Amino acid sequence: MLKDRFSIMFYPTFILFYEKYQYEYIEKNFDYPSFNIYIVEGYKDLEKEEIPLTPQKWRNFLKYIGKILRRAYDVICVDGKQGMLIIGILLLLVLLCYLAQGFFKRKLDEYLKQKKINDLKKKEKKK
Repeated sequence: MLKDRFSIMFYPTFILFYEKYQYEYIEKNFDYPSFNIYIVEGYKDLEKEEIPLTPQKWRNFLKYIGKILRRAYDVICVDGKQGMLIIGILLLLVLLCYLAQGFFKRKLDEYLKQKKINDLKKKEKKK
């Protein structure tokens, strides 16, 4: 999908394609004068990225996190309470992922250990 290929997470998202590179419009203003400045010269101040030929899942994940943090920062600048809530939720999600990873790793280790013990028992019974 194009949203995966170009790491589109929020709508509207505007991307300028020019000379083998893409430039993402990151301003908050979606009016004609802002777009005109962006298209004529504003894109030159932005970081250019090569146009991806295929979706790159890990790169997209990191870009999504960056976009979420950028949006959270914008919200904090406007309304501190709402922004702090978003950051708190993000930190809670990161903590939950970390704990879940540890839990599933332990379960997998236990399973593999038990499987190895069972395989050894089966070999002993055959002898």
